Amino acid sequence: MIVSPIDSRPSITKLIDNEIKNAKAKKPAYMILKMNSLADEQLITKLYQASNAGVRIQLIVRGMCCLVPGVKGYSENIEVISIVDKYWSMPVCIFIATGG
Repeated sequence: MIVSPIDSRPSITKLIDNEIKNAKAKKPAYMILKMNSLADEQLITKLYQASNAGVRIQLIVRGMCCLVPGVKGYSENIEVISIVDKYWSMPVCIFIATGG
């Protein structure tokens, strides 16, 4: 379990780094991240790095998303789905391939 705010950035960064290693080793590498918003510059940069390494990323974001998906050669492996609902309350969920 990742507990915010202390553990979230280092733990998520470690998970992303692992998927980058998997992509470079030609193992299955994908992530599905479900969150309220995405504005953290360090996390966005790490997601761009993962996309460039070949990690397929799907983001399900309720609110603001500062990441620009689908840019060829930069974020082409990232898809963002925006879901807006005034009654929708959700925890952050992360699904990682971890090589298979």
